[in-house]
Amino acid sequence: MGRVNDALLWVCKGGLIAMVPVMTIIIFVQVILRYVFLAPLRWPEELARYLLVWISLLGSVYALREGLHVSIAFLKDRLTGYAAVVVSVFVHLSLLVFLIFCTVEGLIFSISQWNHLTPAMEIPMTFPNMAIPVGCGIMFLIGLENLIRDLKGFRSPESGS
Repeated sequence: MGRVNDALLWVCKGGLIAMVPVMTIIIFVQVILRYVFLAPLRWPEELARYLLVWISLLGSVYALREGLHVSIAFLKDRLTGYAAVVVSVFVHLSLLVFLIFCTVEGLIFSISQWNHLTPAMEIPMTFPNMAIPVGCGIMFLIGLENLIRDLKGFRSPESGS
């Protein structure tokens, strides 16, 4: 599972590395066109909005893998022994249930939006909306890996639990 998640994280990082500069450039160009030439385009704002959603979800994948979500570790890090194990498992399982729900419902919603076009770019809304099931699906795999890693850590003789 670790290798698959490593590959998925590599793809997410690549997507982030590509999307952030693209979003920055199109916003900069749109500002110049709007305020200098008084001739804004319709599509850059829409594309920037959709890129921001993708960047947010792919960034969340990276943050989950690196343990950067503060709220997930806040209580667990303050407990020891059996209480830490119970809270950790509860947090992981709650997150996994939520991510399964978001993945399934997001996929159903995204597919249902195929006939709805974006206003400016006129592409199916499926593409912008797929950020939710893709991001949540990858986060589910990362969360499952984190749960397994934590459970192994609690059982090891060095952990003292």
